[in-house]
Amino acid sequence: MTMFKRKSPAALQEKLEKMTSAKSYDNADEWKLSTDKLGNGSAVIRFLPSKTEDDLPFEKIFTHGFRENGNWYIEACPSTIDKACPVCAANSELWKTEDEDNQNIVRKRKRMLSYWANIIVIKDDAAPENVGKVFKYRFGKKILDKITQAAQPDEDLGLPGVDVTCVFDGANFSLKAKKVSGFPNYDDSKFGASSALYDGDEEKLGEVWEAMHDLRKITEPSAFKSEADLLKRFLQVTSSATSSTTTAAQNLESQLNNPAVQKKESVVSKKVSVDVNDSVDDELDALLADLELDE
Repeated sequence: MTMFKRKSPAALQEKLEKMTSAKSYDNADEWKLSTDKLGNGSAVIRFLPSKTEDDLPFEKIFTHGFRENGNWYIEACPSTIDKACPVCAANSELWKTEDEDNQNIVRKRKRMLSYWANIIVIKDDAAPENVGKVFKYRFGKKILDKITQAAQPDEDLGLPGVDVTCVFDGANFSLKAKKVSGFPNYDDSKFGASSALYDGDEEKLGEVWEAMHDLRKITEPSAFKSEADLLKRFLQVTSSATSSTTTAAQNLESQLNNPAVQKKESVVSKKVSVDVNDSVDDELDALLADLELDE
């Protein structure tokens, strides 16, 4: 007998409203939409629920990704789990200078937001071997907004909301990608009518349950690099920049190496991140695509 329970769209809506942050992740078993040279692609997937009643079916993660001096800095941001991040701290210092050049550097180094979910692939013409398999899938806020909108009832039409992750009353998601201004765009993606996954077949649903990944591992503290290691990498990437752009990071390095300021909670963690660090678009997709081309 399957362990899935019928899901409430109202409960999903409440949990979505409480969601806030993220981190380093293992991309094994990750599904990615295949696209052509123009950035076009399509597939049908189904978002799956959490295995526990109180948890969201998604994990949220912040990532820094930028290139300087021919080197990439792509790391999960430990602010996801309320830990110190050297990049965020340096960004805060640069932003406070009110210098336009420094603030443009901050914009380039800002945090990028994405989410992870368990999905099952319903249709994937570009990779038919994926059909029927459960994967981890990373997506941006635009797709999360579609999930959130589906959970909200339409009072004008008298239609109930739908928890699209419910295997009994959820819905398949037609994922369609195109490239707009150099970035992936999913505006044409949409959910279909409410339906039961595999027509509610208990045996098949049991197989899906067993194949689901533990998304909590994505946000475990051990999944993040240490503050010292992140700072070391940050300085390596930014070392040949002008002194005005690296002073903040070098000050942080001095603080970390000074026993007088090494406390249980790092001084770096007390730096306040500026709002410009937060990105809710799908820039990470484009960033990783560029990185793959360079390899």
